[in-house]
Amino acid sequence: MNMRSVILVATILCSVSAIAAPSRASRVVQSEYAIRLACGNEFFSMADVRECLDKKEVESETNLKRAEANLLRAIGKWDIEPPYIAASKAKLAAARKSFAKYREDHCAYAKSVGGTAIGNALEMRRAACVAELNNQRAEQLRISAADGQFK
Repeated sequence: MNMRSVILVATILCSVSAIAAPSRASRVVQSEYAIRLACGNEFFSMADVRECLDKKEVESETNLKRAEANLLRAIGKWDIEPPYIAASKAKLAAARKSFAKYREDHCAYAKSVGGTAIGNALEMRRAACVAELNNQRAEQLRISAADGQFK
C-alpha cells in the first residue's frame, strides 16, 4: 500500500468515526464579519442592512437570556448541598456582569475600527459584534448546562 492510499484510508476512517460518534461539540457561532456579510448579502440598502443587524442583535440577546435561564434551572436541580448551589448562582451572576462589561468595551473597540465611516456603518459594526459575543456566550452556557455536572 503506497503512502497516498494510507492517507486516503486514514482520512476516511477519521471522517466515519467523527460522523458515527455522538457529538457534544459546540455549535459554530457566526463571527461579527460573517454576520455583517450575511445581512449585506441579503439586503441592498444600508437601512435594510442596519435593520437586519439590529434584528440579529436582539435575537442574540434572547438567545443569551434563554441559555442563562436554562443554566440557572440546571444549577437549581443540582443534587448537591444548597450552599454550593447558591455559590454557583452567585458566580454566574458575577460572570454575567463581567461579560456585559467586556462586551461593551470590546464592541466599542470593534466600532472604533470602522475609522472614518459614518455613524450608521459604525453602529452596524457594534450590533454585529454584540450579536457574535452574545451567541458565543450563550453557546458556552449551553455546553455548561449540558455537560452532566448538574445531575
